[in-house]
Amino acid sequence: MKRRNRVSLPQDVIDTLAANAPDQGEFIISLFRAIIPEFDLCEQVCGYPVCSTHTWLHICQLCMDFDKVHHPNCVPGGAWLNYGFANDPDLTLKDFEIEVHENMLERRKPLLVA
Repeated sequence: MKRRNRVSLPQDVIDTLAANAPDQGEFIISLFRAIIPEFDLCEQVCGYPVCSTHTWLHICQLCMDFDKVHHPNCVPGGAWLNYGFANDPDLTLKDFEIEVHENMLERRKPLLVA
């Protein structure tokens, strides 16, 4: 059985991460780092964290607003659509609460020292 962790990611933290990110990619990575403390030790993330519809739409709007200013010829919010969190209206997640499955992280293998 998958162990699930729910993490609070307040709106003001999300807004600050968005305001300080040089691009959408860094913003999305900063969101993953905020909810997965060991993110930098992971080889890859398999699957998507899940958030409420309200949270998903808020983050998507931040990404769309960024693109309208910095990338007017691309799909607004495209990076979020491709790499952002999932939304599952059937889960009883509070707004700005993110669910992460423990086994969605593929950790780097430790180096063997001879």
